[in-house]
Amino acid sequence: GAYGDAYLHGSFVNGIQAGGRIEYVNMFAIIAIIILVVACINFMNLSTARASRRMKEVGIKKAVGSSRGSLVVQFMTEALLMVLVSLLAACLVVVILLPAFNQLTGKSILFTLNGNMILMLLSVVLVTGFLSGSYPAFYLSGFNPVAVLKGRPKNSFSELLARKGLVVFQFTVSLLLVISVLVVYRQMEYVQSKDLGYDKSSTISFDKSGPIAKNTDQFLNELRQVSGVVNASTIQQKLAQEGNGSSTYGIDWPGKSPDLNLDIAVRAVDYEMIETLGMKMVDGRAFSKQFGADSSSLIFNEAAIRIMNLEKPVGTKVRMWGEDKTIIGVVKDFHISSL
Repeated sequence: GAYGDAYLHGSFVNGIQAGGRIEYVNMFAIIAIIILVVACINFMNLSTARASRRMKEVGIKKAVGSSRGSLVVQFMTEALLMVLVSLLAACLVVVILLPAFNQLTGKSILFTLNGNMILMLLSVVLVTGFLSGSYPAFYLSGFNPVAVLKGRPKNSFSELLARKGLVVFQFTVSLLLVISVLVVYRQMEYVQSKDLGYDKSSTISFDKSGPIAKNTDQFLNELRQVSGVVNASTIQQKLAQEGNGSSTYGIDWPGKSPDLNLDIAVRAVDYEMIETLGMKMVDGRAFSKQFGADSSSLIFNEAAIRIMNLEKPVGTKVRMWGEDKTIIGVVKDFHISSL
């Protein structure tokens, strides 16, 4: 539906759709295909390794008149049936374990067999069956019946090279997948445990436009009256977004080095933004209507104060873009860009 499209394709650049969460879906689909290819290669290797058990069967059938084509069809059919049975077993496992998985992850994933899903599964069966059964089928059906009945035929150099190449490819891909999983796990663990400097849980942000932009104060007052809303405020630009920076050439303070040139991310915020985001003040106070308009007040984070080399920042006069400002507080460091 429309919501699903907006959720998956919600990234835009200059008004043009440019991806979104669908990129993660495509990434996991590619990983699934790679795993399926590795499984097919594993099936090929196992089938060719077990070829000695079926050599006499192939030799006898060829001796009594079976053509190579009929043997290929037989082995391909066996591969397709094995893939079909594996698919049915996989579907059964999904049905049994999906409720526990949803409970563990807090998701509500559904497994439904509609027309598109059945068509996709049948396509997977056909492609996987032919891919995994092609090499063993042509390999087994190519045995010379006389050589087979007299003894085990010797493998050619090309056959040995192909099998070894498949094994090397299989282990290489498997190793890369394991490394990728470990890297992603460490990254996710870091993201989930990293202190961002503000509380993003239970926080909703949206663009201010239309009637809301014209009646911001009224909107915020009505929003605060809604049950479950703890606080509300506005910010000029999204907090966790790069950009809207200013060179320190436009900002002067006592003791500033004339050679210092550093970009500072500036955020114009409304009252109660510090409280709304759960930021922690380490010195001074936050913006408040109790102290008047507070339009000439500034709050810096700890990193900026260190760079400015201010021992007692609260009360320090700062000249910003031709206007006199006063530092009223220092907030704990927080992230505004990618970790």
